[in-house]
Amino acid sequence: MKTFIKVTEIWVPDKERTQLEFGSGLYGGLIDFKAASEQQLFAYNEGLPGKAWAAGHPIVLTKFEHSYFKRTAAAKKAGLTCGIAIPVFSGDFLMAVVVFLCGDDEDHAGAIEV
Repeated sequence: MKTFIKVTEIWVPDKERTQLEFGSGLYGGLIDFKAASEQQLFAYNEGLPGKAWAAGHPIVLTKFEHSYFKRTAAAKKAGLTCGIAIPVFSGDFLMAVVVFLCGDDEDHAGAIEV
């Protein structure tokens, strides 16, 4: 079965609440992309998770190439082409940012409803 969503990640604020760090993720067989992601940090308004944090609402990124996506080379190698980041708040308090990364079918980039 070929799925549209290839990766799911959860990014959580660090102890100082100044950046997002890797919380958890499902990567299937994309081991290299997982390894690159686990080492990544995102400041407020940086990368896809940081942009969603700053915006306070879901962000859809239809193409990683020539964008603010920080893991473009690793994503391209893994066949990932687009994604959506959804910030989860409790009041004004950011709890996490959930990221879905998709591939092999850019025509369905808007197929995820939030």
